[in-house]
Amino acid sequence: MTALLTSLFMVVVAEMGDKTQLIAMAFAAKYRASHVLWGVLIGSLLNHGMAVAVGTYLGEVVPLNLVGLAAGALFIFFGVMALNGGNEQDEETEKNRFGPIATVALAFFLGEMADKTQLTTLTMAVQFRTPLLVLAGAVSGMMVANSPGIFLGDFLFRRVPPRVIKLISAGIFLLFGYTELFERSAVAGGGFTLMVMATVPVVGAICWWMIRRTAQSSAAAGARRAA
Repeated sequence: MTALLTSLFMVVVAEMGDKTQLIAMAFAAKYRASHVLWGVLIGSLLNHGMAVAVGTYLGEVVPLNLVGLAAGALFIFFGVMALNGGNEQDEETEKNRFGPIATVALAFFLGEMADKTQLTTLTMAVQFRTPLLVLAGAVSGMMVANSPGIFLGDFLFRRVPPRVIKLISAGIFLLFGYTELFERSAVAGGGFTLMVMATVPVVGAICWWMIRRTAQSSAAAGARRAA
């Protein structure tokens, strides 16, 4: 029981103010809160289960820097797609096609790799040698820490104009995506940093085009309704 409670407490503390809290809120602005909760649960189980299973050998088993680069790229992709326009039917089709739970689970699985929360779980597993209790505490801590952000995102979604929500969500994903890429590329070498910097104007141009296209689509839809 000590292992469970200690792991829960330490993970909650480590997760406070972490990027995945804001990412959970951004996902809740797009998907149902229940879907985001399930995605966080599955992603946390996989991620922290890996930390518990491999313990101190995690760094030798998984190329964490490459995973971090993949996570950053994934967050940027989510940021760009958050600006995607279209009507409600198109958006519902997109959700059904890609699966919100799988999307959130993948984002959390990659986003938590080599994060301080995962390393906290790894440390607890090494300290207590009771993997199931540590895993239960870590996953419970993730749910406790991220649930407020999920319900806040759901609250905002019901009261804030969709266009504003899309801009906020895109900003959150892009911010943490590039933060992750620059941190990981600094470890990989200067060449990677230059490559990441070169993508900034390209991604910015794509975002500008998508915002403009969404505005034009909204204006056209308003004109049709007025007619």
